Amino acid sequence: MKTSFKVLTKTGILLLLFFLITGCKGSTEEKEEKQDILHLSVFTDGEQPSVDNKIYQKLKEELNVEFEFVTYVGDGDKERKTMAASGDYTDILDASELIIDRGGAVPLEELLPDYPNLYRHYEPYLDLMTEEDGHIYILPDYGITQGEVQIRSNWRSGFFIQKAVLSEFGYPEITTLEEYFSLIEQYMERYPELYGKKTIGYTICNDGSSDYGLVNPPALMAGYPNNGNCIVDPETNLASDFRTDDISKRFYRKLCEEYEKGVIDPEACIISHEQYIGRLSQGNVLGFADEAWNINDANVYLGKKGMNERSYVSIPLVYEEGIREQYMDYNAVSMTSGFMISVDCESPERVLELFDILLDEKWQKLLSWGIEGEDYLVDENGMFYRTPEMRVEQYTKDWTYRNSAETLFAHLPKIEGTYSDGNATDMGSQLREFQETLTEYDRQFLENYHITSWGDFFLDPLEQPAYFPTWRFSPTDGTPAEIASSKATACNTAWLPRVITCGTENFDDMWRQYCEEYEQTGYENFIQYMNECIQESLS
Repeated sequence: MKTSFKVLTKTGILLLLFFLITGCKGSTEEKEEKQDILHLSVFTDGEQPSVDNKIYQKLKEELNVEFEFVTYVGDGDKERKTMAASGDYTDILDASELIIDRGGAVPLEELLPDYPNLYRHYEPYLDLMTEEDGHIYILPDYGITQGEVQIRSNWRSGFFIQKAVLSEFGYPEITTLEEYFSLIEQYMERYPELYGKKTIGYTICNDGSSDYGLVNPPALMAGYPNNGNCIVDPETNLASDFRTDDISKRFYRKLCEEYEKGVIDPEACIISHEQYIGRLSQGNVLGFADEAWNINDANVYLGKKGMNERSYVSIPLVYEEGIREQYMDYNAVSMTSGFMISVDCESPERVLELFDILLDEKWQKLLSWGIEGEDYLVDENGMFYRTPEMRVEQYTKDWTYRNSAETLFAHLPKIEGTYSDGNATDMGSQLREFQETLTEYDRQFLENYHITSWGDFFLDPLEQPAYFPTWRFSPTDGTPAEIASSKATACNTAWLPRVITCGTENFDDMWRQYCEEYEQTGYENFIQYMNECIQESLS
């Protein structure tokens, strides 16, 4: 690496870890003395670890490699453009099409077969990992599983409802949209105000890309998995557009009815995402549809305020009984995140050898759980767990700074699911660990439903085809498919709020106008692109 890149911290930390070769550019004597050292500079997001970080010290003692972390804030594209313009790359970079397009990444497809752990890990996905130019540049970091995948929380789509609403009516099982709104309406009748504010039955975020709760529910309630931008016939593997179908009309008609009843927030669809999260954090909003990761800040805030009964639980809804819901899915193999090796790296083979070693369970456990006896313990059945003191300590930023290798591990090739000894590959998925982090309120709430985790509200994910989810396929800017997608998003943003607020007597006419506008977006070009991607994935 050229000398123009420096570690972006106050202390200018270099973490030394030794491996088989030297990346130093010092004197001949230094090279002879340190000929077994591998120096690697890494461009990535995340926090700079401390110089005495014990996990890196552990790696240093056994693997002999040296890391220099060059971290960034935001999306990092400004820094990437600087690297590309200067030709001055770090040895390893997190995934970026910009760097690939500028010729900054090393093709890996001919090297991978020489590294058994890596090749075995990625072999089923090599075709998906291959770029249009026929090369593989990115080593995906998430989505490749082994053993039992233990999902304790559904971080994806769902209909959310305050726990207090379910508690009020004896913890009912709700499965349909009608039952959901009926319960909310009854609760609003009993409690027209909460915390000095008018009770809001349901709200919607329509802020740019944060419109999951506005556009995704129709397909999910009809029993399709969350592809997001289309539905796919499981028999023919052909994509189609559902935005103007009856399954969508049914949802928006229901929202129109609820708006007319005063159940839906008068400012739904016009508030920003920041205002939306602020509204959910006040305790007077009963329900909404969204993705869990997109609203988690509100749940965290409510928990910190001791308002656990006002935090939200995600449940799957379908239009009618008999529809098999598919809200939950296994993490798709990430083709757009992971590490790449740059053209400035002196020995890509040594990097791959290091990654190959770190895929061994011994190192995966160290990187995900820490050091046995210090960061976790092992019970009489061989199951990993932490003491309450460990959990409290490990939630602090200072502890992470000194004791976690997350900055490296976040984008490394990794195992997900369970290890060969039955332990979960991450703490949050270990049942004992998950339950120990629950509040007493949440523990009792789950017991009242006779389940052990939030994921138990949902059916287990079904195995999906290679192209799932289609939302990860992104057309090139300026192509007919990309233009159509942008126009369709703008149409939905502008017209669906009108459809919802027009009044039931005007709904059919407003729906017709929306459909006419939508037809002008040329979304069929996007669907054609989706089908091309699907067929390529299956070939």
